[in-house]
Amino acid sequence: MRELKFRGKRVDNGGWVYGSLDSREKCRVLVLTETRCPTLEITTFKKFQVDPETVGQYTGLKDKNSVEIYEGDKVFVNDGFIGKNREIIYINSQHGWGYKHLDDIENAASKKMLGTESLIQFHRVDDIQVITGSYHSEQ
Repeated sequence: MRELKFRGKRVDNGGWVYGSLDSREKCRVLVLTETRCPTLEITTFKKFQVDPETVGQYTGLKDKNSVEIYEGDKVFVNDGFIGKNREIIYINSQHGWGYKHLDDIENAASKKMLGTESLIQFHRVDDIQVITGSYHSEQ
């Protein structure tokens, strides 16, 4: 069974938090983290308010360095000729995870979507490396 997991940047301190998504609370997006204590047979949950723009779902895939790949991640894809930077997206028409091509211009205002390809269909995960997370700040 596929693991459903999300991540987002906390509003209070900007750190990433990973867990389940809870959007039932009005005007807030929360990520719930779970802690299990097997000896006491209890599970506790903590809620963290996160910036909705940074929320991304885990794709179920890991890159060549065993780093989890999330929606919104910037990745480097080695296509055998010239590697390209791309962004992980969900492609509704293909019902699966893929990426959008970003042209090589460094100016963010000049970046544009050039098309999409499926991650699984066109590239092995061994050819993909996560560069940054969505709205990732250098740490």
